[in-house]
Amino acid sequence: MPPTHDPELEARKVATVAVLDMDRTLLNTDQLAYAMCDMLILHTVSEEDINQHKAHIDANYGNNFSVTDYLAEIYNEEIVELIKEDLLNLAESDELRERLLFPGTMELLDALAESDTPHAILTRGVRKNQEFKLALFRRLVDRSEEELPGEVTTEEYKSEWIHHTWTDEGRIVIPKGFFGKESLQAEQVIVIDDKKDNLLSPDIRVKGILVDNREAPPKGKYSIAAIAELVNQGGKLEALATWYQREAA
Repeated sequence: MPPTHDPELEARKVATVAVLDMDRTLLNTDQLAYAMCDMLILHTVSEEDINQHKAHIDANYGNNFSVTDYLAEIYNEEIVELIKEDLLNLAESDELRERLLFPGTMELLDALAESDTPHAILTRGVRKNQEFKLALFRRLVDRSEEELPGEVTTEEYKSEWIHHTWTDEGRIVIPKGFFGKESLQAEQVIVIDDKKDNLLSPDIRVKGILVDNREAPPKGKYSIAAIAELVNQGGKLEALATWYQREAA
């Protein structure tokens, strides 16, 4: 259910809210795809077939390709649901956390909580698939839904959606349900995402941090580990944020 605004509830005023992407920003989605294939070994699938599936996934990198739909087509929905259950049951293991979480993810979430910066996940994709990944991610980082709210969207440009949806008579007002049980009035929104298109906004108050989790990201991009280090040292997200201006239509 989308967030709803209660006009009778006064919004709490905050300086900054952080909107976090999940896939390839905090969660290593490529490794998750491989992990789903690896789970097939528990369901009498040969290692040779598993490697063929991984090769097919690699060949479709960058396309609009769903690993869950691909595996369900080859096997069946029941097998895919069992694989998801297997991964959820393993989510608290250090091995899976190390494999699926980008370095700095836990530290960033801890630092945002300690600095009392409202933060939530905004992820785009097929709802059923994204809700599974969001549930898995929460288990990996040991957060409840209340501690780490999240929304699945079909909107293509997140920052632009934020500007058009949360602007109320010139103010940025986030309705209750997105960051929890209270509505917020923010001076600025910082979107952390690995896709520049998601950071484009006509509003200077909606800024972005472009993520690249490679060991040596190019200038203007930051790893989650680097962002976490800044916040852990008492720095503010806006020190890394840029207004990626999109001209108003």
